[in-house]
Amino acid sequence: MSTEGQSNAPQSRRRPERSPRHFDPSRQIPTYQPSTSSEKPEERLVAQEKAARGHQQILVALHSWLVREGWTSIEEVPAALDLRAKQGGNGRVIFEAKTITPENEVHQCRAALSQLMEYRFFFGAEDDQLCLVVDRPVSDSRIRFLESVGVAVILADGTSLQGLGSTGVELLSSRSVAAKQ
Repeated sequence: MSTEGQSNAPQSRRRPERSPRHFDPSRQIPTYQPSTSSEKPEERLVAQEKAARGHQQILVALHSWLVREGWTSIEEVPAALDLRAKQGGNGRVIFEAKTITPENEVHQCRAALSQLMEYRFFFGAEDDQLCLVVDRPVSDSRIRFLESVGVAVILADGTSLQGLGSTGVELLSSRSVAAKQ
């Protein structure tokens, strides 16, 4: 496993669009333009997701909350992870944002789980916490499943965040308490 801030990808295979940068909540979302080139399916899906207005709204709300609560090293990795941040000595959390509807809940939660695991491996460290941030509540059974594999779930509602399930509540409350001490 990599050490913090290092990638498991060989140096020669890293691409500039996969380099960490500070998250800018005012950055305009590019309109997705389908490519006729040899674009990989996973990159096409990431581009579509990044272009979604709801996805950006989740990230802006999360970023605003992280800044307000004193988190540091808030960054994104374009064409890869949505956000990651540190809170004092509590380590780092990798966040994946998903827009949820009753029809896509299962698919979105499965996609988030696989993305979070992959991002931790390629762009994080073994001890990074994982968190799914959604714009609508998800079912209790889905929250229990995600918690069972170490993924916290948080609801981003405007500019406030709410933990869904015990792990999400714990992540928000322990981080908030640490920030104020």
